[in-house]
Amino acid sequence: MCSLCSLWLKWVLVFTSLVATPASAQIQQAWVARYNNGITNGTNQAVKMALDSAGNIYVTGFSQNANTNLGYVTIKYAPNGNQLWAARYVSTNFPTATPSAMVLDASNNVIVAGSALTVKYDFNGNQLWTAPYAGTALAVDSNGNIAVTGFGSSFNTVELSPSGSYLWQGTYPSSSGAAVGQAIAADTSGNIYVAGCWPFTFENILYYDLLAIKYSPTGTQLWEVSDQGYGYLPQVEAAVLDTSTNLYIEANFYKGYAYNDTTSAIPYFTYKFANDGTMLWIANNPTDNSLSQAQGLALDTFGDAIIAGRYAAYPRRAMEPIK
Repeated sequence: MCSLCSLWLKWVLVFTSLVATPASAQIQQAWVARYNNGITNGTNQAVKMALDSAGNIYVTGFSQNANTNLGYVTIKYAPNGNQLWAARYVSTNFPTATPSAMVLDASNNVIVAGSALTVKYDFNGNQLWTAPYAGTALAVDSNGNIAVTGFGSSFNTVELSPSGSYLWQGTYPSSSGAAVGQAIAADTSGNIYVAGCWPFTFENILYYDLLAIKYSPTGTQLWEVSDQGYGYLPQVEAAVLDTSTNLYIEANFYKGYAYNDTTSAIPYFTYKFANDGTMLWIANNPTDNSLSQAQGLALDTFGDAIIAGRYAAYPRRAMEPIK
């Protein structure tokens, strides 16, 4: 995305008469909204988006201010594209602050986390509080408690109350280097699931596990599971729960850190774990090459996993189970 980008572009699908030919559907642009903080040629980029039950659109990203520093900007648009509010977090303590996660709670309060800290806004865009956790992933449970992971180097996860008070923190440090949570989910009972990267050393060679941990609503570790993925460096793109609280994880694995090759990756992997941590299956495309990467995961009403991402210029192939 270029620096003169809009933070949101909405498209609507308009269907013609049912008696027309099946190919007669057309895509028409409904509206365009742009945001640049009033600074021509400034840097503005959207990072995350969410919708509420009324069809309002929330976008968070980073945006330049008058002194060229970057800060969080979170914008709410009405369904017709009118900007309802824009909330900025800019601090001289964090001159390059960029968000990496956003989530809505049941009251449509907005929580944003990133390289600076975690901040919560009410549904009108008023800042309610900040917490000193520079997280990469967020989840909200049914009580409005907020779980943040991805800060520090000990696979840290913290849970905050709706008012921002500290409730508990879980860690899973490694003696071989920085361990980082990269994706997080909460179930309807308030349990928290975290997945990420955990380094380990074997015969003086550094390798990496994909690690997943389940915490109780009070922060007790219920189980942990791992998979080596050939020892390559994992980047977890998503952690999603189905209606039976089975955990799906989508991850890319990169060879460079274990084999001094920073450009290569092996195919993306999709994992399914049962509620008790039992691994049910792993699927990937073993014939794919290093250019293919998963970037998102969603589940349909049947529990099927849909993966989106970047695919190499080869004929399309089905995902194949490998374990």
